[in-house]
This record gives sequence, structure tokens and C-alpha cells, in this order.
Amino acid sequence: MDTAIRSIPDFSNNTRQRFKVMKFARCLGAFILLLSGIFAMGQYDDWEEEPESDWGFRFSGRAMFNLELSVTESSLPTAAGYYDDGFALPDVSGSSTTWNWGYDSASQGNVAANEVQFTRLNNLPALGSYSESQGVSFGGELIGTYELFETLLKDKVIVGGIELGYGYQPVSIDYSSNATTSATYVQSFHSLGNVVPPAGPYAGTFDGPGPLISLSPVRTISTTANATSSYSGELSGDFHIVKVGLWGEMDLAERWTLGLSGGLSSVYADTVYSFRNNTTFDNPNVPAQSESGNIGGREWMAGIYTQVRIQYNITENFGAFVGGEVELHSDFDFQGGGKQFVMEMAPLYGGILGINWQF
Repeated sequence: MDTAIRSIPDFSNNTRQRFKVMKFARCLGAFILLLSGIFAMGQYDDWEEEPESDWGFRFSGRAMFNLELSVTESSLPTAAGYYDDGFALPDVSGSSTTWNWGYDSASQGNVAANEVQFTRLNNLPALGSYSESQGVSFGGELIGTYELFETLLKDKVIVGGIELGYGYQPVSIDYSSNATTSATYVQSFHSLGNVVPPAGPYAGTFDGPGPLISLSPVRTISTTANATSSYSGELSGDFHIVKVGLWGEMDLAERWTLGLSGGLSSVYADTVYSFRNNTTFDNPNVPAQSESGNIGGREWMAGIYTQVRIQYNITENFGAFVGGEVELHSDFDFQGGGKQFVMEMAPLYGGILGINWQF
């Protein structure tokens, strides 16, 4: 699994979702018109020709449901010495000074005042944890089939074989919330000990050596303010699905067949979670906070699938089908930026509409 930070995309997810639905509707309409024409032609087929080989394929559009994303935000350590813009922790010496310190910017050091400043906001409105489900996701799959047997069961023709295929499914889940709390803005000043601080960002270590500052702050200023946070996040990405399994078909009536498939399904998830969190305060002495970023996750997830289809055979070689499927996969989890993400993959439901061609 890879974790990466990427640039922030545009958050016009609702616009993109409407575009996908409209595009799918247009494609579906064209597909239905095509099937109507082939159906009309098929009424005059005398069905005298048998398929010339045991190979075939199924191509279908798919609507997927029930994908759920859970996000949990971890809190910064609350122990003394941890700050939003640095740290000042004990070092190997165990004395009142330490070289186990660091900060984000050299502007935090004030040589004239012989001190370095750290800040921390306590009790900010927290994301905590939430779960959000995806609506409908439209994708497709192409399955190649090979017939291994044909038999009769009470005058019903039954055929079956093996299948191998690839599917593509885009995913998109978004979430937004607002929260208000009473927060405390703490400014802690540590003595520089008359040393010139290094250029930032800087991070010392427990074993050192390095420039020493006082372990404890020499003075602290605390300011209380009402904080309002506005949070928005979006998971977007692609599922690449590989299936291998068995299939079977049985005659139901003239031109109508029932199809079943099942086997192993492996999903490669390539996803990005993008987020923004803006916090404002009613006290002008407390600076507004803004956080944004992208956390990427990629992983293979093993699972199983089963599919049922009702097919109308327009000709001996060609048919159209509609059906449904269920997929069970292991959950996909990744983390970054102080957040833990879990995509719950079991079960996923799908509706399918497609064509079947026997060579």
C-alpha cells in the first residue's frame, strides 16, 4: 500500500456526479435503441446456424451500490512539550535544558528577546469519526467465456464453462460538516540560552547534540475564543476489478435463458482523499487556522462474487441480458495526515445490463 500527498483537486463533486449520470443515461438510451434494432432483425432469424466455437464474451454496464467510507481523526498528543508548530521534549541528559526540540519556522525564534515561541490550540472543533455511503456508481465490465460442457436436464439445455474478465468502477464519496466549541490558544515561550536558533524547519533528536533551549516555558499566554470549523472531504478514485470463475446457463423458455456465475474477484483500489478544514475565532488575537491536503491509498483486495442474469437470445449467437450481482471483499484501509480511512467493501451490490456474443 502506498500513501502519498498530492495537490488539491476542485471540489465540484456534485457537478461531476450529475455529468456522469447524464452521460450514463445517454449511453443507456443508445444501447436500448441498438438492442431494439437487433431484436427486430432477430425475429426473422431461422436459428439454423450453431455457434462456430466455444468462445464468447459478455459486455455490460454496471451500477454499484453500498460502498461505505469511515474516517477517524486522531488527536495530537496532549502531554507537555507538544505544540502545533513544534516540540520541546526531554533529551538524554534529563536536565532543565534540551536539544530535543524543533519548530516549523525560524520566525518563531526571537534572538533579541532570547526566546523561541511555540503555539497550540486546545479543544478545537474535532472531526472525530464519521461514515458516509456512496450513492450509485456507474461502471462496466468485459468477460470472456469458454464453454466446457453441454447437457440436458428434463428437456432443458444446460451449458457451462469458465470465465475471465476485467471491470472498471469509479468511486466518489463526499462529506461536509460544521462545528463550534470554546477553544484555548496557548503561546509558550522557551529560553534560547543566548544561542542563535537554526534555520527552520528544524528538528533535534533525543540523543543530540544540538542547540539547547529551556525544557519548560519561561512564560505562557492563554487566550480563550469561540471557534467555528468548516470541514469538507472527498474520496475519489477507481476500482480495477479482475474476475475468474465458472458460469452456467439453462433454457427457461423459447429464446430465454437463466445465467449464473461465481468465483474469485480481486479489486485494485486507486483512491485519493482530499480535505479542507477552516477554523475561525471570535477573538482577533487568535489567528484563523486552515488545513488542507490529499492522502492517497492503493491496494489489492481479494474477494468473491456471484452473478445472476436473465437473457433474451436475439439470435443463436447474440443475446441481451439484465441481472444483479453481489461481491464480498476485504476492507480497504489507509492513513495519513492524522486520519484513518476504512472503505467497507462487504457486501457490494450491483445491477447489470449488457450483451452476450457467442462466436
